[in-house]
Amino acid sequence: MEIPTYTAAAADCSFSDQKSDKILLENDVKIGDFNVKPTVMLNMKHRRAGAKPVDCVVESTAKDFTRIQTFQARIIEKKSQNTASRLKIDGSSSAPPEIVAGGGAAGGQLVATLESGVSLGSGEYFMDVFIGTPPKHFYLILDTGSDLNWIQCVPCYDCFEQKGPYYDPKESNSYRNISCDDPLCHLVSSPEPPQGCRGGSQSCPYYYWYGDSSNTTGDFALETFTVNMTSFDGTLEFRKVENVMFGCGHWNRGLFHGAAGLLGLGRGPLSFASQLQSLYGHSFSYCLVDRNSNASVSSKLIFGEDEKLLRRPELNFTTLIGGMENLVDTFYYVGIRSIVVGGEVLGIPKETWSLFPEGNGGTIIDSGTTLSYFAEPAYKMIRDAIMERMKGYPVVEDFPILDPCYNVSGVEESYLPSFGIVFGDGAVWNFPSENYFIRLDPSDVVCLAILGTPRTGLSIIGNYQQQNFHILYDTKQSRLGFAPTKCAEIREFVDFGGRKMLRRNVRLRREYLYRKSLEGKERLLYEKKRKIREALEEGKPIPTELRNEEAALRQQIDLEDEQTAVPRSSIDDEYANATVSDPKILLITSRDPSAPLAQFVKELKFVFPNAQRMNRGGQVISEIIETCRSHDFTDVISVHETRGVPDGIVISHLPFGPTAYFRLHNVVTRHDIKDKKAIGTMSEAYPHLIINNFNSKLGERTANILKHLFPVPKPDSKRVMTFAREPQSDWISFRHHVYEKRGGPKSVDLKEVGPRFEMFLFKIKLGTMDQEEAPIEWVHRPYMNTSKKRKFLGD
Repeated sequence: MEIPTYTAAAADCSFSDQKSDKILLENDVKIGDFNVKPTVMLNMKHRRAGAKPVDCVVESTAKDFTRIQTFQARIIEKKSQNTASRLKIDGSSSAPPEIVAGGGAAGGQLVATLESGVSLGSGEYFMDVFIGTPPKHFYLILDTGSDLNWIQCVPCYDCFEQKGPYYDPKESNSYRNISCDDPLCHLVSSPEPPQGCRGGSQSCPYYYWYGDSSNTTGDFALETFTVNMTSFDGTLEFRKVENVMFGCGHWNRGLFHGAAGLLGLGRGPLSFASQLQSLYGHSFSYCLVDRNSNASVSSKLIFGEDEKLLRRPELNFTTLIGGMENLVDTFYYVGIRSIVVGGEVLGIPKETWSLFPEGNGGTIIDSGTTLSYFAEPAYKMIRDAIMERMKGYPVVEDFPILDPCYNVSGVEESYLPSFGIVFGDGAVWNFPSENYFIRLDPSDVVCLAILGTPRTGLSIIGNYQQQNFHILYDTKQSRLGFAPTKCAEIREFVDFGGRKMLRRNVRLRREYLYRKSLEGKERLLYEKKRKIREALEEGKPIPTELRNEEAALRQQIDLEDEQTAVPRSSIDDEYANATVSDPKILLITSRDPSAPLAQFVKELKFVFPNAQRMNRGGQVISEIIETCRSHDFTDVISVHETRGVPDGIVISHLPFGPTAYFRLHNVVTRHDIKDKKAIGTMSEAYPHLIINNFNSKLGERTANILKHLFPVPKPDSKRVMTFAREPQSDWISFRHHVYEKRGGPKSVDLKEVGPRFEMFLFKIKLGTMDQEEAPIEWVHRPYMNTSKKRKFLGD
């Protein structure tokens, strides 16, 4: 067994700048329906990448100890009050008071109110979530140890620093406050002392305190959450989950810096996992990447009862304990029977793992606690067993928090005793050494990543021991699954493509081009034989360029009949399906489009029939392309800008290309045309096309790319699109008109609809826009600008 390589204990304290792999479709795009129970996958990342390991360990353990105190407060409250009683509707019960706008003083008063039932501490992983209509992107901390979902909201009177702007409920069309007399308001805690509800228009306030100065206060509300849905057959769809209960926090303090709020995954009714049960079933799972992974690698959170996932042969299952009076309904309890160190079962008393009538004791698995913590005397016996088996290494005494620590300098391969947990039902969870030892600065020091909980009998399996394990919470069958997994590679069986799919597409494209080249050679051979055959039949001399090949070609002609003489066309053209089905186009923009670009793309949606618009956000191009392939899109059009002016458009044909890159110039939207009376009425009829002056081979290729963006029109369509190459240059002018016949066949009333713009081709690539290694078919080089008379698209 080898010492684990350098572990930034915390990269889990990190907050990566890597963008989320999510796609957001606008309201006019409808994919799928809610009657199916698919699998939803979200990405999670570490916080504060690059921090010093020692600092991260100290900070993480400080947060963990605060979190354990919060758990203990919850347990004490559970003893005095049955949490389930809050779900009863009691007309005589008092509702929370109205929240008063104020600064620090109001926040200070709210800290005194103890909330039992939700505990957070500081989660070590956060997730990308899109909230509201239109959706806005936020980072929320993942926490299986709490139920409430909440986010910092405008107006934010007393808030901590977060990445990005605060959520503004006024900018969302789907935000809805829960009134204080609504039965849902009984799901959240009331203040001390309680105050009455003045009427249905008064919002339902919530108050939560997390054991230290951390707290959140605001309005309890309903909102739409948008997530991406990834199925195991490699397809990607999108779901909007409406009426998600969440807290809109106006006063928020504590150790949540960077994230916008929290997403609870506990067992209670308020958690995001519980609210999704009607849509995706009673299971969710995650896989946390190890601390040595690249910061761009995401952990995965998966919702859904997928049979392939539930029946993974590598999964081991142990029972989730439930149904006992003294259990906290938020936590996921497991039953430990013993601990194994170095192959030896430790003699830990059974009562160490027991749940006591006052609520103490037991073991929970928690994603928000960093390290693992075991109750006495279990921790002392684990520590002593480790020290007994590590006697040959110098002990490092002066390292804070963690103990024991060892100096392993100069040792190429060090022995670390094995560690495992044996559960009450016989399941065994064995951990690799990097899950319970941390390598710190200096790099030749390793420390045991397990601590004790002296003031409480509660034991916690933290996320550090869960790294590189696929953890499955199956609440329907009340069981916890775990399997060793390279979480950085989980996209091989969960995600919808990634680099593996990209390589596959490149290979298929090359095979396609190779078959096309063979077909081209066959056609050239056919033409040569045709010319020789015609010369022989007409008594004319053999063409000069074919005399060297005459003998071989005549021998082949003698062996052919009428059928075999015809050239085969085994490979379809790139646009062969254009006559079978109408094009289906996805329009995207740069990540954060300006208002002019957004307006231009809206108008382009009406230019191209069957087009759909998408807010790109943080989505990467490769995943957009793969999504469109799986949903039978024929083309992706990406529009770009410089300083608020649209200046580029990329047209990528699917599934394998080609991709044409154009510059844009003189863009005038319909919105910007000053003479409103001269503007024609916008129509959605399939347009006629006028493609003029594309008479070179490159021009024909360009015209072919443009014309296949449009379906075949009806003869009586009054809509016309024009792509005309200017005779003096290779600039292409686009115009959009509607016409009416007035007074006779030669009298036509023509009106411009807009938008209008100029295009200039500068590259054609034999592949899709995400395939950087795809061969270039043609590119406009800078030196080509030296000859003004030279034209490439026509004479």
